[in-house]
Amino acid sequence: MKKSNAYIIKNGEVIASTTTNLKNGASIEFSYQICQENINASREYNLVNSSTGKISRAKKWDYEARCVCRSAIEINPGEFQLISSSIEEN
Repeated sequence: MKKSNAYIIKNGEVIASTTTNLKNGASIEFSYQICQENINASREYNLVNSSTGKISRAKKWDYEARCVCRSAIEINPGEFQLISSSIEEN
């Protein structure tokens, strides 16, 4: 499956938008905080204080996702780091 736009959903709310090749409904973990992995060479980072959510590509999340200024990067398979986007006003 090619990577495509998707949303991270938890408790019926959009947490962030992302790009992934995971299937709809896949359980994932997400967090703002990460730390370096020093033991397992196949992983560069680990999530800290992570929460669980699901992947969705349903169109019903389009509007809500535009209102949430967060995106996520998949740092390991099924693990996402949240990135906040800030909009500066003049």
